[in-house]
Amino acid sequence: GQTTVSPDRVTFYTEPNFRGDALTVEAGASIETLDRVKRPDRRPWTFGISSVRVEGAARATVYSAPGFRGDRIEIGASIADLYAVPRSDDSGASWDRSIVSLVVTGPRPMAPAPPPVR
Repeated sequence: GQTTVSPDRVTFYTEPNFRGDALTVEAGASIETLDRVKRPDRRPWTFGISSVRVEGAARATVYSAPGFRGDRIEIGASIADLYAVPRSDDSGASWDRSIVSLVVTGPRPMAPAPPPVR
């Protein structure tokens, strides 16, 4: 069995500049609610994310509500401080400590080969 971690992954951190506790999510995975994911101090990851490191061809789509609802933003490159990223809902809030659910996708799949000509 392969135990290598996918090169396409996104790591979420509790502090700006990729510091603090880290949660790595590989491409193809999703988390419907961060309430179920516990940090080392046993607190949930909900509202705990302040920076995001994107590796390989991964992208993260993050949401402000459970079940992939609420405000959303697609992250295709690392963000050292989510406080600098405004929310789109006119609340004046930023994405700092706003993430409740997330999806990580990998490289776009290759287009299927055309069917052979008969």
